[in-house]
Amino acid sequence: MPEDVACVVYKPVFEGAVMTISEALALGQRHQESGRLAEAQSIYTQILAAQPGHAEALNLLGVIAHQTGRRDVALDRISRAVQSNGAEPIFHGNLAAIFRSLGLLDDAIRSYPPNPGTQPQLERRPAKSATGD
Repeated sequence: MPEDVACVVYKPVFEGAVMTISEALALGQRHQESGRLAEAQSIYTQILAAQPGHAEALNLLGVIAHQTGRRDVALDRISRAVQSNGAEPIFHGNLAAIFRSLGLLDDAIRSYPPNPGTQPQLERRPAKSATGD
């Protein structure tokens, strides 16, 4: 499915605004980076409704789950993101960070990205990390 199919974002501010998946994803990321996790989660969920299996939306939902202490949900979402797009190193890094936070170090090592210089997103934003790393 093409990346930029239409996605309707239902939030009071937008009143059912139609935007591309890329626009909705960017909006969700702005909310997430500003700490408005519920708004970001709503947008990512709507992206998945429009395009099931969207890897970046799954990854970012996993990051939010990790930030809010729901590691089992984080593990599920980020694992699905890796399955959907295994070529994206940040997804592997995030999966490794979840395994590490669960104390599953062997799984974490096996999950690290193919490019060892890639920093996991969960660690790139330490102020928002659920582990405080």
